[in-house]
Amino acid sequence: KTRAYHSYSKNDYPFLNKYILPHPEEDINSNAEFGKYGIMQEVYFRPKNNHQLSIRGWFQDANRSIPTVLSDESSDELKARENRQTDETVKAVASYDFYGQKFHLSAKSGIDVQHLDYKHIYKTSQTQTDIVKSYSDMLSVYNNLQGDYDISDRIKFTVQGRYSLFDINSIDSVTGLGYDKIEHQTSLFGGAYIQLLPNAQLSVNLRND
Repeated sequence: KTRAYHSYSKNDYPFLNKYILPHPEEDINSNAEFGKYGIMQEVYFRPKNNHQLSIRGWFQDANRSIPTVLSDESSDELKARENRQTDETVKAVASYDFYGQKFHLSAKSGIDVQHLDYKHIYKTSQTQTDIVKSYSDMLSVYNNLQGDYDISDRIKFTVQGRYSLFDINSIDSVTGLGYDKIEHQTSLFGGAYIQLLPNAQLSVNLRND
């Protein structure tokens, strides 16, 4: 299964700028375009009736601009304000499922990669001022393994383990401020479920994060 998409708008409509005093002026919503395109792909494979594999991926490239401040009354005809953000995203998930008579095993791994650039620049005929110039790189990795075992129609056990990695690097070259952090997260879970009566169930859960 494949899906691709694209959208774009110049977004440069005319309007009456009432923030220009003492007399409002006709203006154009400039530097306000936005657009994105992407593709998604899904692949499913069943080698046997009780085995299933799947891979899903998604890529997107998006950009957007924020228009000039409406109250800017500078007489410089060459003035311009560039306020733009661009970001790229790649996500992928692979999963495997095994279905037995009493046992179900599920394994999933996913990755999320994002890159973001943001800049805010004010230009006139004489100068150029860099207000913000930042970039961010983000990596997230997810892993999940779960097993369910039915001893009988009334007793069930579940065991689950998770591991996640987060790596984020962000900096603003104008101020020199930013951070670079890596975080690991793990989780273990175990549960027992007993159907005592048709409308009553006893459950015991243990979790360690």
